[in-house]
Amino acid sequence: MLAAGIEASALEELETHLREGIAQHMRSGLGEQRAFEAAACQIGKGAELKKEFAKDGGLFGFLGKDKFTRTNRILGTLWFVFCSVILLQSLRFRTANLLADELRIAIYGTGLYGSILLIRGVPMGRKIIRIIATALAVTGLPLVFSLLFTVGSCPVISILNSFYIISAWLLFTPSFSKPAPANK
Repeated sequence: MLAAGIEASALEELETHLREGIAQHMRSGLGEQRAFEAAACQIGKGAELKKEFAKDGGLFGFLGKDKFTRTNRILGTLWFVFCSVILLQSLRFRTANLLADELRIAIYGTGLYGSILLIRGVPMGRKIIRIIATALAVTGLPLVFSLLFTVGSCPVISILNSFYIISAWLLFTPSFSKPAPANK
């Protein structure tokens, strides 16, 4: 299996499947050697397994093969975490301003939904996150500038606004906005 290019981590999984297969065949009445041969036959040959493992691709398989898909999934994951944190904080710590609380919950709840769509590659997810990122960046710019010039610096707000601006830029930029053409 190693010679066929199967990674060590995958070999552990294969060994577990092999042991379970042997045990199952032995329970059905086969001897130890015959049970091993039957289980090994069910798992398959190294070259075939390498092709199957290549289909999965692990984390990089999840990210996708082209820049468009990788951008969507990375941004979608970042927005999912970001919106989840803000949404949970908004639900847990209510302020005296009910309208602001409800608006924040609506924005980040919609952002959570949009991030899931973005990860899944649904075009509506790009639109939702692009609108939220642009709106938050535009409304946050005056605050960033006022804090920078009055207090000296406010790195958290500057980082958040940078995140909004970068997200909007990536979702508007043509090279990140269209999937790669399929090879025919």
